[in-house]
Amino acid sequence: MGLIKESKRYHDTADKILKSTGLLDLLSRYGEVKPIGAYSYDLMLSGDIDIHVYSDNHCKQKAVEILNQLISIGKFQKVEIDDLVSFPKFKDLPNGYYIGLRIPVDGFVERWRVDIWFLASGDLSSMKHYEIFKQGIKPDQKKIILELKQYKKDNNLKFPSTVIYDAVMEEGIKSLEEFKKKIV
Repeated sequence: MGLIKESKRYHDTADKILKSTGLLDLLSRYGEVKPIGAYSYDLMLSGDIDIHVYSDNHCKQKAVEILNQLISIGKFQKVEIDDLVSFPKFKDLPNGYYIGLRIPVDGFVERWRVDIWFLASGDLSSMKHYEIFKQGIKPDQKKIILELKQYKKDNNLKFPSTVIYDAVMEEGIKSLEEFKKKIV
């Protein structure tokens, strides 16, 4: 199966997960919901959906309330929470509350992940890539991004996909060979 078709299969499955769980509707009761990352850019090659929820009132109490609602839905195999407001861990992670969901999906070996960040309105931690992709992605850029993401997946490389997005969209990387020189 070609990478474009494989990406579409992942994206279509993500749509089904979001619809069958009512996740976006639930989250929208707590703030402005913005899917980000590969799902929003239509560049999926793994079962990973990233969502930011922006609110003027993104307190721990609300995050726990949402967590309890997600547990009561009964569609997620694993539900976890991380408080990165009181306990910031890494400089590259947002200052917010993280809820991680895991869900088994028929036809996929790996469990799917849904990563939800509750952030203060105006938090710009994800806006850089959103703005870059809002301008549009050319078919040749999409193709090389998917090729690089597949290379990352095949070789079990541990870096965020934003490294690939930056390489292609900002630095003009056009081939796997160019990218390998960059990451070595």
